[in-house]
Amino acid sequence: MKRQFLLNVILLMAINVLIKPFYVFFVETEVQNELGTAEFGYYFFHMNFVFLFQFLGDLGLQTHNQQYVSKNRTNIHHFFSSVIGLKLALTFLATVVLFVFGLIFGKMDIGLLFLISVNLFLSSWLVLMRSFLSGLGFYTLDSLVSSLDKFLMIIVISGLLWYWNDGSFTLSDFIFGQMFSLLFANIVVMVLLFIKDQKLSFLPDFTRLSSLLYRCIPFALVLFLMTSYNKLDGFLLGRLLDDQGLEAGIYAASYRIYDAANMFMYMIPALILPMFSYMISNNEDIRPLYTLVGKWMFVLLSPLLAIVLFFGNDIITFLYTDYITEKTLVLQLLMTASVLVCYAYIFGSMSMAADQIKRLIPVFILGLVVNILCNLIWIPHYGATGAAMATLVTQFVVFLGQWYVVQKYLYFTFDKSSMGRGLFYLFILSGLAWFFSKETPFSSEVSIIICLIFSLPLAFLLKLIEFSDIKLVLSRKK
Repeated sequence: MKRQFLLNVILLMAINVLIKPFYVFFVETEVQNELGTAEFGYYFFHMNFVFLFQFLGDLGLQTHNQQYVSKNRTNIHHFFSSVIGLKLALTFLATVVLFVFGLIFGKMDIGLLFLISVNLFLSSWLVLMRSFLSGLGFYTLDSLVSSLDKFLMIIVISGLLWYWNDGSFTLSDFIFGQMFSLLFANIVVMVLLFIKDQKLSFLPDFTRLSSLLYRCIPFALVLFLMTSYNKLDGFLLGRLLDDQGLEAGIYAASYRIYDAANMFMYMIPALILPMFSYMISNNEDIRPLYTLVGKWMFVLLSPLLAIVLFFGNDIITFLYTDYITEKTLVLQLLMTASVLVCYAYIFGSMSMAADQIKRLIPVFILGLVVNILCNLIWIPHYGATGAAMATLVTQFVVFLGQWYVVQKYLYFTFDKSSMGRGLFYLFILSGLAWFFSKETPFSSEVSIIICLIFSLPLAFLLKLIEFSDIKLVLSRKK
């Protein structure tokens, strides 16, 4: 299983380093520049409002699905139809509730809410179908299609930005470009599923909804709490401030990078959840895989954090044209929080795989309470920066809570040697980034490249990456 993890994480990194950063840094940022900070903030405010109700359209189904399928690979055909039936029923419920609350709250564009909700449904459907691929053990295939939607968005939205319009790119162009890309990616993944298992039926089955829904309830509560404390900030910026979406737009500029980094890193926990579940169901020791994942996360996250902390202004200046100082501070706060989020993902995957998900619910309730209080206090005074501060504090609380659950109920602790080497790795890279940002004649682009190049041999030197890992990837032994 360690070899499968290493092979697929390398494949995931290779694919997503090429595709997702290009989409975030060269396509979506250009969309924001084209639309303007306030208009994109208006869209961001509505998108976060939709996210608050999208948990009703999933109710933890995708996470439950990854865990269940990996443990029951030979008997999922009736389950597959039931999942489709439940997903469609929940989507209808979520849409109705969304529109009711949209009308109650006022200040909402109902047409825009509908279009965003369609895109979020297509995105969640894509993740659900991919969870069957990974749950059935087709990890490599799942890795290959992990960025298909973003690859298509690069083609479609770039074309709309620079070639296929009359020079007046609109928010509708952006939304419909996303919609077409997500729809096509869904078709591709469903065709692949059918090719891999022709017994699967895409006709919905509504006869087993109650039993399936009952099993999803703990996952649903976790999803609701996580969605709430992750998406409330964008919504509250639009509700608490009367600035036509300006502060929400400033926050959205950096949040998109933070969100992309989290989605990028989430691929690793999403990959290891079915692996952990399968290993636990077969009474295999998951400690070697857990240790390996923890070390590799240090290697991936430390250079990213060091670069953002000391070259954040250069990054924002390269991407955006206004409010550079404000966006830079928000980015630095959010990317610090991203490190905590990524390790919390790993702890959460372990808890879910070991059927300890109910232990996480009090942690997420505490996180939601902390997030609401911090946002209500800081947003009126500090705007987007206050929302970023609230996110950092919230993620720190959730990180500590999930660490406590893993230690107490799974009897796992940090490998102190690996943790010490990882923190030293971050310290060295931060010192290097500070030096190149202040004391050298090189441009920021060259300095960043030097830091990234130096990070790899340093990781080998500190044994965060070992040659035995490389040999394991190259070996044909499973």
